[in-house]
Amino acid sequence: MTRPQEELDPDFEALLEYLYRSRGLDFSGYKRPSLKRLTNKRMQRVEVETYSDYLDYLQVHPIEHNYLFNSLLLNVTSFFRDREAWDQLAETVIPRICSKRGKGDDSLLVCGLCLWGGSLHPSDFAV
Repeated sequence: MTRPQEELDPDFEALLEYLYRSRGLDFSGYKRPSLKRLTNKRMQRVEVETYSDYLDYLQVHPIEHNYLFNSLLLNVTSFFRDREAWDQLAETVIPRICSKRGKGDDSLLVCGLCLWGGSLHPSDFAV
């Protein structure tokens, strides 16, 4: 059984369109309830009540984009700085993957990079 499609809020969609046009961030793949909840927190913080007013606020206060994006975008870079997680990968996960390879099997291991210019973690070279 499929869920009924969520009714879109035109003012919220206009805000997302503005963010896409002005900053190039496409939130179309994000879940609307989560986006709304996190956006509403920012709106409360700056004492703005409607999405339309928040769009105006963003235009007048460009620094607010940073605060909003920090609220909306998941901070996954902490994983890449977690030495224990990398050690676990190097000592347990990667050897397990390699041990299951048969002769002539090609394997691809992908290294994670920070999306905004971060460098490789030394453990990326564990393989």
